[in-house]
Amino acid sequence: VRYYPLLTGDPKVKAEELFYEASELFKKDNLQAAEECLKTAIELDPTYADAYESLGVMLGRMERYAEAIEWMKQLSAVDPKSVLAHTNMSLYLMKLGKIEEAEEQKSQATIK
Repeated sequence: VRYYPLLTGDPKVKAEELFYEASELFKKDNLQAAEECLKTAIELDPTYADAYESLGVMLGRMERYAEAIEWMKQLSAVDPKSVLAHTNMSLYLMKLGKIEEAEEQKSQATIK
């Protein structure tokens, strides 16, 4: 169970604020806090594609490829036109040695 502070105002605005806070935390190499900000932003606005992408990229840089792939799949569901979802999935699948799956994602990125 997570308890969040009472939020006032538009959740989409708060999600965007958290996204920018996560960016600053990432620059300061505070990856744990940045991850939490992005996850909270997504909870507040499940349609916020940039938060999914940033979280997936950050997890990929941390070599948490399986998690990163899952977030990229969610990004693809939220934004079906996202080329970067497939491009990043391809990269992470390649890092995991899943070459055929990586090639399929690369192909989907090319088609989009």
